[in-house]
Amino acid sequence: MSTHRSDADVPIICGRLYFADRMYLRRGPRLHFAARDDLFEAGALGGLLPAQAPPWLRRALYGFDPGPYMPRVRVNPIRSAVAMRAVQAVRFAPDAPLVRSLPRPLVAEILERAQAAGLPVPATAADADRSELARVIWTEIERDELPGARALWRARAQAATGDLRRLIDLHARGEPLLLFPEGTPSPHGGIGPLRRGLGLIVRRSRPRAILPLAVAYDPLTTGRPFAFLTVGEPFPPPRREVEEAVLDVLRRTVPLTCAQVVSHRLLVADGLEADTLTPTDLDRRLAAAVERAHDDGRAVDPSLRSPSTRRRRLSDCLLALAGAGLVEVPEANVLVPNRERIRADRAVRRAALEFASSQMAREEALAIRDT
Repeated sequence: MSTHRSDADVPIICGRLYFADRMYLRRGPRLHFAARDDLFEAGALGGLLPAQAPPWLRRALYGFDPGPYMPRVRVNPIRSAVAMRAVQAVRFAPDAPLVRSLPRPLVAEILERAQAAGLPVPATAADADRSELARVIWTEIERDELPGARALWRARAQAATGDLRRLIDLHARGEPLLLFPEGTPSPHGGIGPLRRGLGLIVRRSRPRAILPLAVAYDPLTTGRPFAFLTVGEPFPPPRREVEEAVLDVLRRTVPLTCAQVVSHRLLVADGLEADTLTPTDLDRRLAAAVERAHDDGRAVDPSLRSPSTRRRRLSDCLLALAGAGLVEVPEANVLVPNRERIRADRAVRRAALEFASSQMAREEALAIRDT
């Protein structure tokens, strides 16, 4: 089981398991993956590209269909009965009027994007299935947003049941299986909730042990972001309240990063209300967080383990914050937070919420999300 932070999680985990841990030398069963089903859709690579990707690249990738290749690398689809990507609703009934195929706010956004791109006004669902609109139609929609599409949701529920049965049968035969029980990368940075179905898979397939994995990213650097992976200790499958027990273990497995602690300090009430902060205060908080992580058996960014490397890492973090205009440094050892920019910064909010969530500080996590 692994937390799901980013679409980069799978390459990072595979790099560790296959190469660092030499899984490629094993003669026994190879690892299977469970992935959300929209990754099997034609155009998925184009639809999931970041917004700043060049149009030519999105157009080129939108013509690629990954579906036939996914089973070759042991990737198995898993659907949700209550959520899907808009593109899947579009392709379910391509000749249906667009206004009846998707939620109204999404239709309005599609029409606006089409007009801005100089495209013909989409009339049918199929008209919206093009690379220029890929970012919009790869939006996730839920059942209560499209309540009238009964046939669509009925087919979806039947397919989801079949996916679940295949995964259970696969795992029950002794095949190792990697699950991301959150379903999709967290949009806010919090850990959880877990999708329904995990408890059924565990109870029916009866695995000998569950191995927790957790990935954390630290974007507050003057260079490339850091990525950290923790491989926890295997634990016996819980007999009751499976989702709650697994979520608890995953939260305790998340590695500690500098960005988590600094962002949490900036976004919690005493940080937001402070006129100034000091590097010394932040260093003390980092040291205390590292000590607590050691007491809890939690992994930490290696650069935080000694005072000298911890201070160098903190200095780099503060330079990144200053470069982004989130703090000002009017004089040595004085930081002036820019409250509005801090509240609006996605990376800071995600790191702060990841810290609160991993520490199971529910009230703080809710406060950060509502800030």
